[in-house]
Amino acid sequence: MATPTEAARLDALATRTRPPGAGSVPAALAAGRPAAYVNVPLAYTVRAFRPDRARIVLWLLDVSGTSAAPPVEHYRTLDVRLVWRGGDWRIAAMAGRPGPIPRGEGAYSTPGSFMRALASMRWFDAPAP
Repeated sequence: MATPTEAARLDALATRTRPPGAGSVPAALAAGRPAAYVNVPLAYTVRAFRPDRARIVLWLLDVSGTSAAPPVEHYRTLDVRLVWRGGDWRIAAMAGRPGPIPRGEGAYSTPGSFMRALASMRWFDAPAP
C-alpha cells in the first residue's frame, strides 16, 4: 500500500508514538482478550491530481477499545500523497493532525459495556472484532 520508504517511516512512527500499553488494542489481541478498532473515513478532498500522482486530504474517525480500557475516539485529518506504481496507487507520504473535533455528548461507555454492545453488531465492510 505504501512505497518502501514510506512504509518504513510509518512503521517507525507507529512504534515511537503508540507503544502498546496493557490497555491497547495490540496488547489485548496478543493476550487473547476482546478488542476493537474501527477507522471510518468521514470526508475527503482531492487537492491535486495527475495521472502519476495525487494528493488527497481525509477526515477520519478512529474508535478503539478493549475489555481492559475505556473506548477512545480520535478525529484526525490525513494529508496523503500518492504515486502510481506497478499498476496501483501507493502512499508516497502521509502526515496527520488532530481534528476537526466535534463536540461530544453523553457519558462514556465502560470497557465491558462497549465490548458487549459491539459483540452483537455486524460491520459494514470489515470483519467483526
